[in-house]
Amino acid sequence: MQKEILEEVEQERLEEMEEWTPECTTTMNVLQERLFEPGYQSNQVGAEVLPSLPLADAEESKVFVARLSEAEVFMSRVSDAEVMSRARTAAAAMKLLPVVSLCLLTCSETTSADGNVVVEEGRDVILPCSLSTNVQSELFDWKKDGQKEVFLYDAGVHYNNGRSGQDEQFKGRVSHFQDELKLGNASIIIRNTKVADSGSYTCDFPRLQPRQTFHIQLVVDPVLKDRREENIAGAAPKPSVTTLYETKDWALLQCLVRGASPKPKVEWKDSDGNMVPAHEPQVSQRGGGAYDVTLQATVTKTDRFRCVVTQEEIHHQIYAETFVHINGATSEPCVTILNETNDGILLQCLVQGAFPKPKVEFQDSSGNMVHAHEPQVSQRGDGAYDVTLQAAVTKTDRFRCVVTQEEIHHQTEAKIYVPLPPPSNNGFPTGWVVGAVLITFVVTVVVVGGLALSCVRRSRR
Repeated sequence: MQKEILEEVEQERLEEMEEWTPECTTTMNVLQERLFEPGYQSNQVGAEVLPSLPLADAEESKVFVARLSEAEVFMSRVSDAEVMSRARTAAAAMKLLPVVSLCLLTCSETTSADGNVVVEEGRDVILPCSLSTNVQSELFDWKKDGQKEVFLYDAGVHYNNGRSGQDEQFKGRVSHFQDELKLGNASIIIRNTKVADSGSYTCDFPRLQPRQTFHIQLVVDPVLKDRREENIAGAAPKPSVTTLYETKDWALLQCLVRGASPKPKVEWKDSDGNMVPAHEPQVSQRGGGAYDVTLQATVTKTDRFRCVVTQEEIHHQIYAETFVHINGATSEPCVTILNETNDGILLQCLVQGAFPKPKVEFQDSSGNMVHAHEPQVSQRGDGAYDVTLQAAVTKTDRFRCVVTQEEIHHQTEAKIYVPLPPPSNNGFPTGWVVGAVLITFVVTVVVVGGLALSCVRRSRR
């Protein structure tokens, strides 16, 4: 009775096969005769049938014998009555199939199940497929779900160098490893994966004897992102963000989402991604099932706030931002002269309590930026910034310290006039030099005049 059960299971499996090799037929006959003989030993049967199986190496031989042992243990524990009662159950059938399945896989075309490959949407993924021989002159064909042409290589000709027939879904996104073909590598890489890329892939070598096919299950995990370009029905459009009311201490923000289906999750976040406490959302449903959502939040600090709309069911997320300035615009900076030398003057510009962080620079009267030292920046507990900037100037001019906060379109400045004496000679001021020249001239005139007068007196004598 056990033999009849096995034959029935085998027959169901055989009907799925297109053809068998003579070696496989012989092997199956041996298995059928030996499996249920009294004193059956798996290692004995393995020794008989292994030579007729096209196993790749010793490792596969060990797997085959191990599966024979599993079948032996099962059959030794199951009585005839139990087998009859469970004859047509999947459990009994699957316990008897390991030996049959291995024979089918090794004696017909070779099939490799390489398992699942998981990748995050938007990333690149490699689907592995390789042989132990050079495949440069072979033909291998990658397909998805048995139909869509993913990538076909035929002795150097493929979809990326002129061959036609590739499915539109994969055009421009799939390539192979040209330099590794000689090593047997027929793997492909799919770039910028999409959720639609998930599915069953086959790497087929139809011209090999026996034919070889590799199976890969690709799973592309979707991520939350803006999917408006995918034309998904009900995907929320970009929300409308407005400031309803503001004072010097706070501002009331509103986010409006229209026509979203499924119902979206709406929330406010600050620039660090922290959720901002909001009022209770106002939700209304249209006749067609789409939702309109209004969410308001009161904020009390200067920052860039974001209204985030999420629809998990369709992996869609979109946002809109607004900048809120609350009592952060800097007042006019303070400019002072710190030190004076014969070579120049050191200026300092002090900015206090500015938010967002300001840009500070010195300029001359022509608007040219003056080279300055590295600014000293400190941030207060409330987020505001204090900035100190110093610069050494070496000419007489009117200088200004300019403070800019582009985010809030604010700019202010302070001016200072710096008078410097003309360049000195040998380190002495020009006035001293002129005085010394005049004194020297006077002394010379007196001396020369005295000598001339003395000469005249002598001549009269």
